[in-house]
Amino acid sequence: MMEKGRTRILDRRPTGGSHYLLVLGNPFRTPFLPGQFVMLAAAGGGDPFLKRPYSVYRTFPTSAERPEGEIRLLIKSIGRGSRQMAELPIGSPVEIVGPLGKPFVVQPETKLAVFVAGGIGVAPFVELAASPAMRGLDKLALVGGRSAVDVQAIEDLQALGVETRTATEDGTLGRKGFVTALLEEFFAAGAPPGTALFSCGPEPMMKAVAAIAGKAKLPCQLSLEAIMGCGFGVCLGCVVKNAAGHYVRVCREGPVMEIRELGEFGE
Repeated sequence: MMEKGRTRILDRRPTGGSHYLLVLGNPFRTPFLPGQFVMLAAAGGGDPFLKRPYSVYRTFPTSAERPEGEIRLLIKSIGRGSRQMAELPIGSPVEIVGPLGKPFVVQPETKLAVFVAGGIGVAPFVELAASPAMRGLDKLALVGGRSAVDVQAIEDLQALGVETRTATEDGTLGRKGFVTALLEEFFAAGAPPGTALFSCGPEPMMKAVAAIAGKAKLPCQLSLEAIMGCGFGVCLGCVVKNAAGHYVRVCREGPVMEIRELGEFGE
């Protein structure tokens, strides 16, 4: 159930380049599910006026160690909203709406979960890897970026028992080239029964992942990215076409969707 609240910035940790991990108190009674997101802005309005959407990287409930609970967001400082969050002092109040969107669903027949992430698209996979639905499953993360500094969350994924492989366009970390080449290598070696794909990142990358998964006839869920004005389906600013040719809202019918639900998404 969506809630609106106010919390504060507990910490902000640089993670390389223009990326940082923003740690907020968790004001929500409703638990988050992997793949959901929040809308966030500085308290009191100002510029930017509208809240910005951020994938949830990790959540922790209230405890003796974390009396306010925690919501962690992996953010790349590229626009006014993300730069604002990078500059606010620790302790600053923020307005937050969540949990929002449709989450990832791990089917009972899944034996191996393969995460394919590009750049900041790795953000939702830490919470997914930590979820109860992933217990006992084999997990592989293929993470790519333009350069080594754009490849994030590797240590956190490994700490959760996820095997990681990396690719960078300039060859500064892992294989030189696109992350989809790692996926093609994986399929060339033979995907075991029970393999399921989960992907988030730039649209061209996800279209390539969807094509590879479709050819292999494997289930694949994509976490779509879109510009949003409200985050809960009212403004209709984040629509994409589904396989039936109808417009659906990324914030409500997504952000996570099966490839069979989507046509040439992003149109």
